[in-house]
Amino acid sequence: MSSPMSSQTPDPHRPKKFDAEVRPGPILATVFGLAAIVILAMILMWWLSGSLKGKSVDHDPTPSPIPEASERRLPPGPRLQSSPEAELIEMNRDYDHLLSSYGWVDKRNGIARIPLERAIELLAERGLPEPRSLALVPPGAFAPGERSDAMDSLLNGEVSEEDLADEANNEGGE
Repeated sequence: MSSPMSSQTPDPHRPKKFDAEVRPGPILATVFGLAAIVILAMILMWWLSGSLKGKSVDHDPTPSPIPEASERRLPPGPRLQSSPEAELIEMNRDYDHLLSSYGWVDKRNGIARIPLERAIELLAERGLPEPRSLALVPPGAFAPGERSDAMDSLLNGEVSEEDLADEANNEGGE
């Protein structure tokens, strides 16, 4: 006799029942719905682009049949630069030369320039110099933006802050 349990054993050749919680109908409807919305939006944008382009062309003025009227006009004078592009190229060439060569800035005071790459190397080797205090320079000793030999000497460490302060006080007292 066969037992009731043997009739309930699953057949290994029969496919298993698909998960009942996942229903493919709503998923496929959502995918096709989104695809339809995207296609509809693309068609709408194509139509809108064409209609707006047609309207903008309708409002454009017709080109003049006279060739001189279509040429690019220079702004009214005075034109201070005859060829600004060439002058810009020349200015950049001059700056590149200054940044990549040795030369004197102020030969009398012994101030020279060095190439930018060499300056970066020196700065990396030596580090930044210690900042100097300008607290002893009397207010109003220099006009805004003014540089003097005394200020350059102070910044280069050639003169002490006390000497500069004494010099400024002596000039103010005379």
